[in-house]
Amino acid sequence: MRSGTFSPILPLTSIRFFLAIHVVLLHSVFWMHRAHASTWLGRFSMTGYTAVGFFFVLSGYILSYVYLDSGRPFNRRAFWTSRFARAYPLLLLALLLDAPNYFLRKISLIGVDAAFVKTVGVFLSECALMQFMGHRFRNIALPSWSLSSEAFFYLMFPFVASRIWGRKGINALGLFSVFWGCSLLAPLVVVASDPTELVTPGLTEVGSILGVIPIFRIFEFLAGICLYSLQKTLAERLTPVQLNRLAFIFLVVACALYGASVDFATHIPYVVMNNGLLLPVWGLLLLGLTNVHGWLAELLSHRHLVLLGESSYSIYLLHWPLWSYFSRLRVIDTWRVWCIYLGVLVVVSMVSVFCFERPFRRKILAVASIPSQVAVKQ
Repeated sequence: MRSGTFSPILPLTSIRFFLAIHVVLLHSVFWMHRAHASTWLGRFSMTGYTAVGFFFVLSGYILSYVYLDSGRPFNRRAFWTSRFARAYPLLLLALLLDAPNYFLRKISLIGVDAAFVKTVGVFLSECALMQFMGHRFRNIALPSWSLSSEAFFYLMFPFVASRIWGRKGINALGLFSVFWGCSLLAPLVVVASDPTELVTPGLTEVGSILGVIPIFRIFEFLAGICLYSLQKTLAERLTPVQLNRLAFIFLVVACALYGASVDFATHIPYVVMNNGLLLPVWGLLLLGLTNVHGWLAELLSHRHLVLLGESSYSIYLLHWPLWSYFSRLRVIDTWRVWCIYLGVLVVVSMVSVFCFERPFRRKILAVASIPSQVAVKQ
């Protein structure tokens, strides 16, 4: 195990920005979906939901790197407190910002009094991370549903991670394959029992349910733990030069596989594409970015890209309420307007990092007497 302080894997920080923008594309370029669904770019904009799977795998990978490979005894209280300090303040801010939008939408449907009661109920349920219980509990700050799953992963991490962490090499790869199969089991059963899933484009009711319930998504998180166990084996057995060559191969294969998956996205059932199909792609991407050196590592470690990566969590959560407010001023129906919206979003997200996220995180950790070094940026 390494000793000393936690050192972020900078390329993994930077790549988060691009994955967050992929989610933003899904939720903000509806004209692109309608007009260009037959093009690769149009299908790319419609498959932003797949990026959430990457974040689940990345979460297991990074937490293993920080907490299992740190050389320090595992402290459950410190772990859960640092996770709360990292995730919850911005979640609460996003819910507060989007609650007025939800209230205004409901007024036209059910009246002022009922809309107020409905808004308060949904707001409190989402504050309690109950988004996994259905549509009626996840209509405010829509992307926040994933925090419901992440909270479950964090709860389980201290109890399951050590059992996975001890597996190395081919055993880790084998367990990763098992988790991949487990993630696809329920979706494939659904497709086999309901052939309409094969031809129904976009989001389906069953796909929505399987996509948000934590027990169906935890295999992606557990696969991330396996990946870091495999990474440890690679680092022990290969030289830096060999790792760099292997990393470029992994990245090329990952990009090719992802490009192909987008190309065939309209022919792959949503419930399969969303739940685990791309796990090998995310695994290759993570291992590639961890081990790559040279010009690509330098590019992805540039301080500006790293800063954008650190703002990815804000981009992910705040883009939905900001899109609602922005759309009231100007309909986002062209790339020019969308770029203006994106620029505003990035600025707001960076301000959030420095003026909201980090200060609140430090205060929570200070109140809980948790050393600041356990607060993970990734």
